[in-house]
Amino acid sequence: MGCWHETCAISHLPIIVGEGVYWLLLTKNPYKDHEGQNGCYVADHWYVRNVPMLGKYDDYGQIEKWGKNEAVFEKTIMGQFRLDLIQNFAEEHTKAIMMDTVSNENLSVENLFRWFNRGYVRIDKNVIDRELARERLVKGDDDFRKAHYEKQLALEVEQSEVISVLVKKKVWEFMCRDKRLEEYYKNELLFCDTVITHDKEERRPTSSSEYHAATRFDIIDVDGLFRQDIFNMATFLPFTMSPLIALNMVMRMYCRKEIGVDLLRRFVKRMVELAFVQIRMSSLRIGWQPTTGAGSQATNLDEHLAFHVTCAKLVETMGKRGYW
Repeated sequence: MGCWHETCAISHLPIIVGEGVYWLLLTKNPYKDHEGQNGCYVADHWYVRNVPMLGKYDDYGQIEKWGKNEAVFEKTIMGQFRLDLIQNFAEEHTKAIMMDTVSNENLSVENLFRWFNRGYVRIDKNVIDRELARERLVKGDDDFRKAHYEKQLALEVEQSEVISVLVKKKVWEFMCRDKRLEEYYKNELLFCDTVITHDKEERRPTSSSEYHAATRFDIIDVDGLFRQDIFNMATFLPFTMSPLIALNMVMRMYCRKEIGVDLLRRFVKRMVELAFVQIRMSSLRIGWQPTTGAGSQATNLDEHLAFHVTCAKLVETMGKRGYW
């Protein structure tokens, strides 16, 4: 397969080489009680597992030329996969086509895209529950909780598929146009200032699992950043690895003095944007799904234009009928 125009996961417009794009990873909902669900929520079938990374489309289904400020997003993507990536998936196939084996040792942006193109990326949805249970058992707990953690520790590996999608930068920016966002940006600054204040008292990185637990129960209440009704916690804590896990990793980077507060703020701001993008998607009745068009260099812009003009006219008609 040669070069092709990718497809925007929100607008479904073609993405041309050199365009600014956000890279998102979607995890398939692994829970059986969601099979056959008609898609009530944005993330019912697939959901975002990472805080999106900004780059440019390279004409081969991948991103390139991400700036140094995006390195923190790359690190969290790799960090998440080191926790839950199914090792050596389709090993015989990768060897047959002389591709690097799916493993933590071979993790890189380039290899991830190669594996995504072949459908080789799977994660273990139970890994965090097992790690949390292991730490709680070490610390000791009452009999009821001990039985619960032992049950969690015994969870077997359950695979969930992960795919890669892109969103046009201009589409992302449109989805973030909301006056309420400014208030959240202010809260985001308060959040980071609180982190800095706490950091002066104690700059101690904890284990990934401990930080996961801390975020679940403590950090989400800091300065009201996630208290607003608009922040449905399902946005961040769906089923397996969520953007909040990535935030834990960035917090640890900050505690270790690997990044400064500017990058911490950049990361939290992007999380806020992700929440608003999903809220706007819900309003537009759009859910996360795999895209089509890989391998095609056709743009068919006349058809896209005619389709969207028709949709706009339908909206106007509905408005005139009083459906606003």
